[in-house]
Amino acid sequence: MLQRLIFGLLSVSAIASATAIADNQAKIDSTVDAIESRKGVDIGGTVRAVYNKSNVESDQDVNGFNTLPDREIAEFVQLDLDMHFRPWDFVGANIVLRLGAGMQDYFANSATMVNAPWINLEGNIGKNFHWTAGDFRQQYSPLTVYMPGVDIMYEPTIFARNREMAQKEAFIEGNQRNLQGINLQFRSDMGPTLGELRAEGFFARLRRAERLDTTGAEGNLLPGEDIWGASQAGTFDKYALAANLELYPLNKNLMLGVTFLDVWDDEDSKAYTYYKNDLYSSNGGSDSRYTYIRKPINFHDSLPQSTQVIAGRIGADIAGLMGNKSLIADLTGEVAYSMDKIYTESSAAVYGVVPQYDEYNMVIPDAEGNPTMAEGPIVFRDEAGNIYDTLRTITSEDEIEKGLAINANLNVGYKTDSWMAKVSVDYIRNDSSWYNSLAQSPSFIAARVMNSDKDGDLTKYGPYAPLYSTFDALYFFTPKHAPVSQYLTNDDAGMENGQTKSYNIAPYSKTSYTTATYTRKELALIDELSDANIQMALPNGLATTNRTGVRANLLAGFGKDNLVEVQGLFTKMDQVAGMGGLDAASYTEFGGGAKIDVLGLLGFSLPLELSGSYKHAERSLSTAEFKTDFINAGLYARYWKRLGISAGFQMINAELNAAGALMQEIAMSNLKVSVAPVMTGKQMQWMVGLDYTLAPHAWLAINYGQATVKNTYSVVGLGGTLLGGEYSASDNSFVPATETNLPDYVAIENRESQATELEHEFTRSILQATINVEF
Repeated sequence: MLQRLIFGLLSVSAIASATAIADNQAKIDSTVDAIESRKGVDIGGTVRAVYNKSNVESDQDVNGFNTLPDREIAEFVQLDLDMHFRPWDFVGANIVLRLGAGMQDYFANSATMVNAPWINLEGNIGKNFHWTAGDFRQQYSPLTVYMPGVDIMYEPTIFARNREMAQKEAFIEGNQRNLQGINLQFRSDMGPTLGELRAEGFFARLRRAERLDTTGAEGNLLPGEDIWGASQAGTFDKYALAANLELYPLNKNLMLGVTFLDVWDDEDSKAYTYYKNDLYSSNGGSDSRYTYIRKPINFHDSLPQSTQVIAGRIGADIAGLMGNKSLIADLTGEVAYSMDKIYTESSAAVYGVVPQYDEYNMVIPDAEGNPTMAEGPIVFRDEAGNIYDTLRTITSEDEIEKGLAINANLNVGYKTDSWMAKVSVDYIRNDSSWYNSLAQSPSFIAARVMNSDKDGDLTKYGPYAPLYSTFDALYFFTPKHAPVSQYLTNDDAGMENGQTKSYNIAPYSKTSYTTATYTRKELALIDELSDANIQMALPNGLATTNRTGVRANLLAGFGKDNLVEVQGLFTKMDQVAGMGGLDAASYTEFGGGAKIDVLGLLGFSLPLELSGSYKHAERSLSTAEFKTDFINAGLYARYWKRLGISAGFQMINAELNAAGALMQEIAMSNLKVSVAPVMTGKQMQWMVGLDYTLAPHAWLAINYGQATVKNTYSVVGLGGTLLGGEYSASDNSFVPATETNLPDYVAIENRESQATELEHEFTRSILQATINVEF
């Protein structure tokens, strides 16, 4: 392992400087021997370096009204040192030390980053019991503990590598959920008949009571918005307890399992802070004693959670029971039951005999110098006597909402040395009240990444932002972005006037990938902000609430190592119950794809892989319809040892009818933004590049590409008025009629034409260089 570390680091140097590694081989070997002589030290990790230069432009910005930068450069280097220490056979420690630097701020010490995002202790007692304390990953089943992801059929290699780096930067490993606490595992082999017994469990803290960046991008789904789910600030400490028991009898060809989960908030940890009392100020109040009010840290999600989930599953490897190694036949079924306590919160003034205060906030004395007492509302005061609340909050448990989820999976196929074919079918039926945040919280939440300064005020609206692209959200990330002020002057008001409504003018992380676990309100908001082009039928995986239907996948491979592979998919889902008095929505997806290693079929060792796929998805609700098509085409060829060429093409065509546009406007009005729905959206991305590949997860690549987005908006608001604003050519000023997701220069154009539909097109050009070496 240490030798791989040294070779990995030297490989990066060799790529950059073309220095022959062989010249230093003797020195390398001596260094490895010296380090490995220290018992129990094992070091691996990843070197990740990215350069992205992105230019965005639109021919419609004829007035040059938007003066914010058209170019963004993201340059950063990360070294994740994955260190394992085992001084004794029965206990060890693991730590990932992350060292990073933003090369745009190379000479600023504050731009360097050194932290330990992953650390734990682990050990074993005997051969059967294993424990972990600290960071760990866990996955039980799709309905219990699971992290849903995004699946793109035959994604071109040139794009897939970017997504791999973005997920690894967020510490995402498959469908395992990242947790922090104590994890216990017991294994016992009881012979061929009884099989293996697995007993495991964990105790983890999912969230702590803490105040986050109230109006900034960090820890918020919709920064600065006064709505439910917008902030991820924790009012309580949130914990999870799990117990999982599985038995694998008959040589592990049968499986019986049961899981219990308990997710709860510690009500004693409820935390408060002071918020500006806008209601008092808006009513003309000026008394400073009432300008701030004490509220829970996240007063839009201030009710405690108490959720229990019980799940049972059974499975059988039919082919294994038959002793047929060529046959593929297995069946698994799972039923999960959730019980979520629903709390309500009410506030009321409580009256009693209380001290009286004068206008200067001083106690009014009586004739004997004691406080004057009189009937009045009992108010809450700080140590200085200032009023911070006149209402008393009462939390009560009203009911327990119960939900049922069912998932059955069947795999049938056949395999030989030269070919294989398999059909996988999932059937699900999840009630609308089914809830399990440890299985439903997604790992992908669509976000604006490159050129985010250009539409700063509306960046936070994700898929509804004017310069949003599905490809931008999928394939780019910046660990530490330093935004540009919207007020490009250096006068005293520059900082205040330069703030945006999406983020504070301070460094923050830009990525669509996360390992967080969300509350019920946050998940509802995430669903409204999801990208329907890639998250439609099952945005939260097989645990998605309010779904019933089937999902089928056909996979066939030919030749040794599946040199030719073909896939087909079909999904038909319906809502179990309509929401908000509406009919139940219906979802349909179908498509297929293939990949072929042309040179491999001809007997050559170097690959020439061609791949492509097509997927159609649609959603219908009464007369409202949304349809989208996603096309992928990729090429990867290695023409000399480790030197290769890659190319990729992706296209998304989406269409929303008039009824669907109206429903979208109504739904998004809850987010306090007048959304101009995209009636037709066309996104296209291509990229070509050269790469030097050391191993499947070790490469250097230099790429260039473009992404073009062309959206046609309906600009008739809910009140029948045209969305947009007024533009004055005399002073080049723009006054928006209402906050909308249209870019300012397009809104100006709309005011001139008075059209009910408006087209916006922009192009993003990307020059990219990446280094990724896992060792």
